[in-house]
Amino acid sequence: MRSRPSTTRTAWLPFALCLVLTGAAATLVGYAERQAERTRLTSAVLATRHRIGERMANYISMLRGSTGLPSCPEFVSAAEFHELVARLKLRDHYPGTQGVGYTARFGAVGPDEATDMAHAEGWDHVSVWPETPREEVHAVVLLEPLDVRNQVALGYDMRTEPTRREAMDRARDEGDVALSGKVTLVQEIDADKQAGFLLYSPVYSESGVPGSLAERREKLKGYVYAPLRAGDLIEGIFGDEPPPVAFALYDGDTLDEEHLLYSFGRDIAPDDEVMVERVDIGGRVWTARFARATAKPSGSPLTLLVIGLGASLSIVVFAVTRAREGARARALTLATEEARANSEMLRFTDLFIGILGHDLRTPLNAIVLSAQMLERRAGGAGDSVETLRRIRASGLRMSRMIDRLLDLTRVRLGGGIGVVVKPVALDAIVRDVVDEIVRADADARVEMEASGDLGGTWDPDRLAQVFSNLIGNAMRHRLDAPVRVCLRGTALDRVVATVHNAEAVAPARVPVLFEPFRSSGVRPEHGASGLGLGLYISRAIVEAHGGSIAVAAGEAEGTTITVVLPRQARR
Repeated sequence: MRSRPSTTRTAWLPFALCLVLTGAAATLVGYAERQAERTRLTSAVLATRHRIGERMANYISMLRGSTGLPSCPEFVSAAEFHELVARLKLRDHYPGTQGVGYTARFGAVGPDEATDMAHAEGWDHVSVWPETPREEVHAVVLLEPLDVRNQVALGYDMRTEPTRREAMDRARDEGDVALSGKVTLVQEIDADKQAGFLLYSPVYSESGVPGSLAERREKLKGYVYAPLRAGDLIEGIFGDEPPPVAFALYDGDTLDEEHLLYSFGRDIAPDDEVMVERVDIGGRVWTARFARATAKPSGSPLTLLVIGLGASLSIVVFAVTRAREGARARALTLATEEARANSEMLRFTDLFIGILGHDLRTPLNAIVLSAQMLERRAGGAGDSVETLRRIRASGLRMSRMIDRLLDLTRVRLGGGIGVVVKPVALDAIVRDVVDEIVRADADARVEMEASGDLGGTWDPDRLAQVFSNLIGNAMRHRLDAPVRVCLRGTALDRVVATVHNAEAVAPARVPVLFEPFRSSGVRPEHGASGLGLGLYISRAIVEAHGGSIAVAAGEAEGTTITVVLPRQARR
């Protein structure tokens, strides 16, 4: 009998690997499903907790606002209090609230004497109870709406009960709304009894809250309070949109039946995944245990077919991702090569501009000098003289453009702008620039102000170029207002200069104002607009001195360019 061919280890390896991947996929998918379910539970828990806390915050705000009337020195009648509470519309806006009442402090007297005092104040409907001995008497004298349930509470001294007394003392001492522990409200007169609690807001004999604890205890006048039923409160909070979780709400940190305020949905089983949240309300803690609304997770079970399809899809995604990464790497290499080529092209362009500008200087100087010589020979009259003047002016303007292009080339090629420094006074440099501009333009108005020591070690020619650019640019945007130049030399280590014009730079142009070829597009009154290099070169000159230049603009303030120069420029 022939033996069956043996199976090699290599033949089993792909099968074993598939089994491992299938098991791993099943584990990960199950974990992801549990995490998704937990995320949904967390989201629902936080939303439920937030709604409870937000609603109770509204109730506390309502109670704070209701203390205004009882805090007045005048007697508060039942009619006035009724009108106050009626405006709150408790049934519509504060479900679960049995009413809003006022409990007055009568002091260290007996119940009968306290009843007589209440009648003397005009609260004839009040009889103080119970007869329990106590240090001082507090009694409910006003309570609205005055239905059958609330009539039972009139005259009740809540300080005779320890849980209520603790909350009342806390509200008095802290000067703010305090929440009581779980109680049975005296309004629970029928078979449908619910867990209850109360909110107390202290009322003092003067407006506001006294500063010290002793004053708060001495000047306590009473409390505005609100009794609430826990079941009605929770059902009123959620209304027709019940929370997508089951929960049990407890008073304090003890999670037992004695402290249970309300439970919603199904009973939470011992093996349920439970989330516990705490809510701090009026100085007291509520604890809530949350679980899924249903006993089993809502996710559907996964099948082997889904796992197989997932594994296949993973392989496809891996292949596609690998192809995309290869394409991205090739694109990055191509972009790097193009950037390098562009950098070389820009460098070549800068070199070309520098060489061209240098070579244009000689023939341009010859044109300017020839026009100047012919102008002198012509005698200063006639059409030919005007033509020669235009040729000379155009040549000088072209010479300035070439100088700026050469400066641009120096900066772009990394050489920077060289400065030759010597001791100079900045105000003398700026005044020469201003005089030159005023002579060239009869309508120019420049106001200059100088103060302090304006001496320093700088390159006067380059600084004259800077302020000629700045003041000339400001002249084109002055809006019939004078250009203001201010020089300050009050600091020991630096000099600050500002040039201001009335027109504001557009906000979109501020970040690129000192970039090359960013001409404003405004045509000067004499000649063509520039290349947009003046501010760029000005910044390079200032930075070559070790200084800084900045712009500030606003529609109401106009535009101000500030130059800061160290007194000793670096060489």
